[in-house]
Amino acid sequence: MNRRSKASLFLLEQLIVILVFALCAAACVRVFVFSYTTANNTRDTSNALLIAESAAEAFKFTGGDIGRTTSILSGAAGSGEIHYDGDWKPSAKSEAVYSLVFSQLENDGTVKKCKVNVSRAEDDELLITLDIAAGGGRSE
Repeated sequence: MNRRSKASLFLLEQLIVILVFALCAAACVRVFVFSYTTANNTRDTSNALLIAESAAEAFKFTGGDIGRTTSILSGAAGSGEIHYDGDWKPSAKSEAVYSLVFSQLENDGTVKKCKVNVSRAEDDELLITLDIAAGGGRSE
C-alpha cells in the first residue's frame, strides 16, 4: 500500500509541474503576440511617416500641384491618391494594403496647403497625417 501511495503522489507532482509549465507557456505566447503586434504597428507607422515626408517634399517641389506630386511619387497620372502594396511600393487600388491621400486645404494667396493622410486600405486606420504648405515652386 505504501508503494502505491508514493506512485500516486509522484503522478500528482508531475501533473502540478505540467500545469505550471502550461501556465508559463501561455503567458509567454501572450507576450510574444503582443510584441509581434507592437513591432508591426511601429514598422507601419515608421514607413507611413517616410512616405508622407516624401509626399510633402514632392508637394513643395511642385509648388503645390497635387496632380504633379502624385505622378512624381507613383509614376502614374495624378489623382490625389496613391496606393501601396505590403512592401510600400506603388500598386493598383485593388492590390493596395496602404493608401496615401492628398486633401487640398484652403490656400492663402501664394501659399498652397494640403493634408496628407496615410492609412491602411482594408480598415482605413489612419497611420499618419501631415499638413503641408508650399509656395512658389519650380517650373519644368
